[in-house]
Amino acid sequence: MKLLWLTNVLLPKASILLNQKPTPYGGWLVSTASMLEMNNDIEFYVCAPSHTALSTIWVKDEHTTYIVIPPVQKEEDLVFEEIIQKIQPDIVHIFGTEYLHTFVMTKTLNRKNIPFLISLQGIVSIYEKHYYGGIPDKVIYRKTLRDILKNDSLPKQRDQFRLKAFYEVKSLEAAKHVTGRTKFDHDAALSINPKLTYHMLDESLRPSFYEHTWLYDSMTPYTLMTSQAHYPIKGVHFLLQALAIIKKAYPDVKLYITGEPIQQGDTIKSKIKQSSYAKYLMDLIHKNQLENHVFFLGPKNEQDMLKQYLKTHVFVIPSAIENSSNALAEAMILGMPCVSSNVGGSGDLLTHEKSGLLYTYDDINLLASSIKMLFSHQGLAESYGKNARLSALERHDLNKNFNRLMEIYQEIL
Repeated sequence: MKLLWLTNVLLPKASILLNQKPTPYGGWLVSTASMLEMNNDIEFYVCAPSHTALSTIWVKDEHTTYIVIPPVQKEEDLVFEEIIQKIQPDIVHIFGTEYLHTFVMTKTLNRKNIPFLISLQGIVSIYEKHYYGGIPDKVIYRKTLRDILKNDSLPKQRDQFRLKAFYEVKSLEAAKHVTGRTKFDHDAALSINPKLTYHMLDESLRPSFYEHTWLYDSMTPYTLMTSQAHYPIKGVHFLLQALAIIKKAYPDVKLYITGEPIQQGDTIKSKIKQSSYAKYLMDLIHKNQLENHVFFLGPKNEQDMLKQYLKTHVFVIPSAIENSSNALAEAMILGMPCVSSNVGGSGDLLTHEKSGLLYTYDDINLLASSIKMLFSHQGLAESYGKNARLSALERHDLNKNFNRLMEIYQEIL
C-alpha cells in the first residue's frame, strides 16, 4: 500500500535530514509514524509545509520519503498535483482540518478520485467562538505598540481563527472519512457534514511517556505545570488569578508554563514587544505579587517536558475550550494528579473524582480549591494519578491504536 501523510509540521526525522532543529510540536505523530516505517507492506510518504522551503524538496531515509513544500498561499495552488502524480498513493491521511493546505489537498484528491482520511485535531470552527477566553473587553480591544507594528491585535488573531474555521468547514464538506477521539469532535464534525463516516481512533503519545511513572516522593511539593500561555483560549489568566488564592494557603506555590513564550520583563524594550494579552498576564502577575511564583519556560523537547512533568506536584489544563489535550494525556499516562477545565472533550479523558478533578473553566475559586485539595491530600493525589495512568495506558495503547488505524485504512480502501 502506498500511503501519503499530510501533516502541518515537519516530523523530527525530516528536520534532521534537512539539517534543521526539530520542533517540539506534532509529537503525537511520531510513535505511529515509527510503526508505519517498520511495516514492509507500506510504502510511506510524509508531506509537510515549511517556511524554510522555497520550492518542493524531496528527502529520503531508509524507510520514508519526506516531501517539504512552501506554505500554501491560495486555494488554486497546484503544489499537490505533481506530488500525487509522482507517488500515485492508494490513500492519503491528512492531519488537521483547519489549514488552507488541507482544503487544497482535498480538492486535488477529489479531482483524482483518490480516497483520503482526515484526522480531527482541534475543532477551530468552535474554538474561534471561545477565542477571547473570558478576558476583559479593554484587553481585547486595546493595541500595544507591538500589536500595531505587527498588525496582530487580538481581534486580528480571532479573524485568523475564523479564516481557519472557514477552511475547516470546506475541508469537512469535501471529505467522506474522518477520525476522532471524543464525543465533542464527533458531534462537531457531523454537524458540519452529516454524511461523514466517523472512525473512532485514540491517539498514540510520544514514546518516552510510556516508560516513566510520576512518584509522589520524587516531585517538588506545591508546584504546578501547564502548557501554552500565548493566547487567551488556553486560560492562563484564570490560572494566575487562582494562583493568587492558592498562595495565601501555600506561600511557596510555583507555576511552570511551557510552550510558546510570551514577552516578559520591565524594560522599555520588553514592554514594547508585549502583545495586549501578554501585558494582561504580566499585569495579573504584578497585581497579585506573583513575580517569584510564575516561570515561563518556553518550548521544550520531549525529554525536557518529561522531566518537568515528573518533578511537578499537579498538572493543570485551564483552557476555555479543548478537544482532547495531548499535554493532559501525557500527564495522565505518567500518573500525575491532574486538574482540568470541563470543556470540549476533556471529560472523555479525565473522570471527575476518579482520575482527577474537573471544574467550570472560569470559576477561579473552584480551580483554586481543586488544586489545594490535591496539595493537601497525598492519598487522593496518588489515587487519582494511579487511575489516570490506568485509563491512559488503555486509551493510548500503541499496538491497539496502530491496529485500529490499519483497519480504518482497509475499510476506506
